[in-house]
Amino acid sequence: MNLYAIADLHLSLSGEKPMDIFGDHWKNHPEKIEKAWRSAIHPDDIVLVPGDISWATKPSHALQDLEWIHALPGTKIILKGNHDYWWPKSQRKLTELLPPSMQAIRRNACKVGPYVFFGTRGGDLVPLRQATEEEVRKKTEKELADLAASIEELKPILRDEPELTPVALFHYPPFELGKDESIYTDAIEAVGAKHCVYGHLHTPEEHEQSFQGDGRGTIYHLVSADSLDFCPIKLVG
Repeated sequence: MNLYAIADLHLSLSGEKPMDIFGDHWKNHPEKIEKAWRSAIHPDDIVLVPGDISWATKPSHALQDLEWIHALPGTKIILKGNHDYWWPKSQRKLTELLPPSMQAIRRNACKVGPYVFFGTRGGDLVPLRQATEEEVRKKTEKELADLAASIEELKPILRDEPELTPVALFHYPPFELGKDESIYTDAIEAVGAKHCVYGHLHTPEEHEQSFQGDGRGTIYHLVSADSLDFCPIKLVG
């Protein structure tokens, strides 16, 4: 059972949002992802997809994109990204919407094989052009609360099965560009996460500046699709 990851699929199989407007490397990107996915991943593997899954704005409009992912091999663990406007507000509705091969992280933890997954979407830790410091503070507090809820679900699982490997999913990087620690990484590392995956970043400059590697026992991986040349990366196996 191998563990892979790829974020920021940005699917729009209805054709409403072609990604090649963001650069020629995005041209036909679903075909690139599918070819690489099918060549590497087997039905008993796990694939982490931490956010920006579909451009759909309503749950029903996301079905085509979700079914496309479902048809690919492996169990998929997904997380909400900043562009996943289709994501239902209700946990029950989210569970009902997802195809059988997909599980979602949302203030919870889930166990698959030798792994237990937890996490949160996260957010920018410095104000963006449209955000004030107060807005960033409030969003960070909300994401930390969601992460704490996920960790509370994680703890009893690890108590009962301490041999499981904890793995964290974030959409945003859990640290500022050029740094390798934050209030998020403190929480991730405190529970003994062996890996943390994140996406969201889409420029070569961001890819270069964002920390990857071993940070105090947790290995951090940037897995946005374009940073991986649209090929899921193997984390374990």
